[in-house]
Amino acid sequence: MNAMNDVDFDLLSQEFGQLSDPTRLRILALLSAGSKNVTALCKALDQKQPTVSHHLGLLRRVGLVNSVREGKSVVYEINPDRVAALQDMLARLTPGVAAEVARPLVPEPDVSSDLEALRDKVEAEIESARETGRKAFDDEDYEKAQEASERAAALVDFRDRLESLCEEWADLAAAAGPEDDEQGRQERRYMGRLDPGVRTPQSEYYRPILQVLNELDGSGQVAEVLDRVGEAMKPVFKEVDYEPLPSHGGAPRWRNAAQWARNSMVEEGLLKADSPRGVWEISDKGRDMLRVGDRE
Repeated sequence: MNAMNDVDFDLLSQEFGQLSDPTRLRILALLSAGSKNVTALCKALDQKQPTVSHHLGLLRRVGLVNSVREGKSVVYEINPDRVAALQDMLARLTPGVAAEVARPLVPEPDVSSDLEALRDKVEAEIESARETGRKAFDDEDYEKAQEASERAAALVDFRDRLESLCEEWADLAAAAGPEDDEQGRQERRYMGRLDPGVRTPQSEYYRPILQVLNELDGSGQVAEVLDRVGEAMKPVFKEVDYEPLPSHGGAPRWRNAAQWARNSMVEEGLLKADSPRGVWEISDKGRDMLRVGDRE
């Protein structure tokens, strides 16, 4: 092992210091399965974007995490060189331990996370196609606007089929567990597809989402909207709605269902399709639906 100087010790002490926070440890654990954007990390951690960005900034500052731009998005990944330096330091402190303990961090395959990442990318492509269509329409390039509209429709269809694949994979992954393992049975229960009528139907989320957005003057950050929707729907939720989803970092099933309800509401014109990323906005059609419901 090479000799270390004061600068090395100072940097290592800062890196070890950042590992004292459980959220930052969880972020590194998630990134060990592959690079992820902030949205995916927020979902997995069930924390708001400013909080996750703060922790990512601290990890980047000491070099444990790198940021990489992929098109319009920024994804984060572990810096293997700095992780290796931490392992090397631990090996120096434990000379009596076998050398294989300080092995490189090798992520295990995580199909669920890969599918979730793909779904995030598809959502970004849908937004991009819609934005291209709006710009082309404003420029009176109707042929290009039509092409963009067709592409967006094809992407929406692909996204819906991808959701079915996510559920199908959950079934296959759950079936692979040992039958006599209680933890395995619980995971199969959480991950498997539910029979119709077991969980709260997607349509039940529409009115609470519209009401919350109306109370927030028309728009709100995803995390805040979901928190308020969850409170409003407590009398409606069934026990299964609170079950944690392993594929979503242990977040309750209803949060994932609410986000898919939001996608359907965008398609139906109840929510705006051109909202900034991470923001939900009610549309005029959504307000009309809310007013009609209030009169009934």
